Amino acid sequence: MTWEQITATYRVVTPMFCGGSDGTRAEFRLPSFKGVLRWWWRALAWSRLGGDVKRVHDAEARVFGSAGGGQSQVVMKLAASRDTTSYDAGRELARNEEGCRYFGYGVMGTRARDAGVLKRGCVAAGEIAVVLRLRDLKGCERELLVNALQAVGMFGGMGSKSRKGYGSLMITKLEGATTWTAPTTTEELRRALADLAYPLDVPEADELPPYTAFSTSTRVVVLPAASGHSAMALLNRLGREMMRYRSWGKDGLVLGEKSEKNFTNDHHLMHDDPSNRDRHPLRIAFGLPHNYGDKPKDKVTPLGWDRRASPLLFHIHLLCRDKPVAVATFLPSIFLPRPAVINVGGQRIPLAEATLWQPIHTFLDRLLTDSSNGRREPFGTALEVRR
Repeated sequence: MTWEQITATYRVVTPMFCGGSDGTRAEFRLPSFKGVLRWWWRALAWSRLGGDVKRVHDAEARVFGSAGGGQSQVVMKLAASRDTTSYDAGRELARNEEGCRYFGYGVMGTRARDAGVLKRGCVAAGEIAVVLRLRDLKGCERELLVNALQAVGMFGGMGSKSRKGYGSLMITKLEGATTWTAPTTTEELRRALADLAYPLDVPEADELPPYTAFSTSTRVVVLPAASGHSAMALLNRLGREMMRYRSWGKDGLVLGEKSEKNFTNDHHLMHDDPSNRDRHPLRIAFGLPHNYGDKPKDKVTPLGWDRRASPLLFHIHLLCRDKPVAVATFLPSIFLPRPAVINVGGQRIPLAEATLWQPIHTFLDRLLTDSSNGRREPFGTALEVRR
């Protein structure tokens, strides 16, 4: 039996809504990190293991353990955290940041009387090191685990609203593994993301993954902040850009300006008589359920399922001298088990797979286009990560 030790150090970049062990205070918890690490391990494993779900399942059981497959080959513990700051519920976090509130729906107030006030506590800042002891891992198993540790800290985050950029974890050090240096420039970050998302030895695949995972259909966009903007300011700008793109608005306005009305057909569909509905809203691509009101006729849900999480994930990263950049990752996969049916206010509508992902592609293209022709918020020069 041989043991190897790896230490991964992460920095909390945006507020992390991760519940503590006593249920009242936010804290970085090892069980939560284990779950996040396994999620990114599975996301990477599908393409690396030939698109074979059984191979993925068997490999995950061996590396992380399972009820019927024996103990984990990886033992983890938290090292001492540093410079940790926590905020309790009731603190005002984003009163004037509409985009932050938009992405933080559910964890903070959105109405005038409690706009930006936390409904639950969060870890606002800090550095956490996770020590992993690996037992008898094969070369390919070890490499995939190291890649997952990197993916957590360059694509992902932890806690509620982590897909919306909250709880972003930035990997700063990886000790005991293959020589690795944290990216310090946008170009270095682009190359590191490409190595993870599009490894050269992975063959092309015709089918989408059966679960949210990296594939040759994955898209990754890196969006630097405008000069002088902080990590939270960048998250706010990203949220505002999404609001402009997706929202119908009130009285014809979004963020005090004329609504773009990019999804007019969605709006008309859900305000029409339910018996006339013969399609589903285009915006289901961003996840389900959708609520267009308080009544059952205003609900759009995946039939037979509670929800379908968004395949578009946002992560806020810091480069040299704390320069923030956003990483937008689109991981298309089979949307729902086939044959998929959407419940549109009581009407059973088959999923339109051919055009399903177009709204997300259009939004990513918008981020890549300068303000004169596309995006409206101030950002730096965006770039797409390619193989």
